[in-house]
Amino acid sequence: MIPPRLQDIAFIGSEVSTYNNILTQGLQAEWLRRVLTGAVKLPAASHMQAEVDSEAAWKRSWMPACSARAALWQLHMMKYHDTLCQDMGVAHKRKGLNVVSEVFAPYSAEDYADLFSF
Repeated sequence: MIPPRLQDIAFIGSEVSTYNNILTQGLQAEWLRRVLTGAVKLPAASHMQAEVDSEAAWKRSWMPACSARAALWQLHMMKYHDTLCQDMGVAHKRKGLNVVSEVFAPYSAEDYADLFSF
């Protein structure tokens, strides 16, 4: 969302495609709000670039070349959402104590409702 070398600009909903785009964009917006208010601290630009390079190499290792390869997260949406939650310091397992639901039930926006206040 924040390019490592251009930390004065952010992109919500850009360059990411999941099976639940509105939830992904909501989590991105909440993550960015916390960054802007100082609740989440960004790592050094060099660390951010290393993460981008590592992710690009991983995707190139198994995904055929296509113009949207960097943005496709469908199969890894939950890991991306988990990473955003962990960055924000909130629980990434959102089904409470229900282990069966945590393993087998799909996640929905309702599982993240406590993160969004209006």
